[in-house]
Amino acid sequence: MQTYTTDTRTTAATASQARVMWSWSAVAAGTLTSLILQVMLTMLGLGVGLISTDVPTAANAPITVSTAAVLWFIASGIFSAFVGGAVAGALTPYASDRSRSSHALATWALASLIVVGVTLLTAGGSASVASQLAGPSVNATARLTTMQRVQPGAPAPTRDQLEAARKAAATTMFVSFIGLVLGAVFAFVGGRWSEEIRDHFADV
Repeated sequence: MQTYTTDTRTTAATASQARVMWSWSAVAAGTLTSLILQVMLTMLGLGVGLISTDVPTAANAPITVSTAAVLWFIASGIFSAFVGGAVAGALTPYASDRSRSSHALATWALASLIVVGVTLLTAGGSASVASQLAGPSVNATARLTTMQRVQPGAPAPTRDQLEAARKAAATTMFVSFIGLVLGAVFAFVGGRWSEEIRDHFADV
């Protein structure tokens, strides 16, 4: 009976410690920071012309995406994930590398889900900021879908045009995948680096 009581107290203490180690408020703060930075950098890219989409006049012509837009998407995603992970890691209540990195990765995952959800809801407007958050793959995929659904009276796309559109969609999707993986890596790094941020503000 004594052993059972001791095991129960140990389990309760472990569960209490786990609750202390995790903070959804830290994840929320990191996610908001990451999303705000991503929106601001997307607006900057649209404003200076780095994120520009060449929309053809013909409905059955494939879309083209510039290299600058791809690089800007990857760089802005990496920076936003790094800062968001650092903020989440700095606000964790339990000072350990494992806790900081797990909060940073949760921040990256939640921000990515929000971005994907927003872009799916606004996929129709290529000029809007929300539709550009997920990168060039949204426009390329939307163009491919439009070409595959030929409207009555409109000229049907050729096989070469469809193949070019498929390649553009596949390429941009692969680039988006690489950007997400790099975002997760840099969010992890930001979570580990957040110890220096916490120590800096603790000394102020």
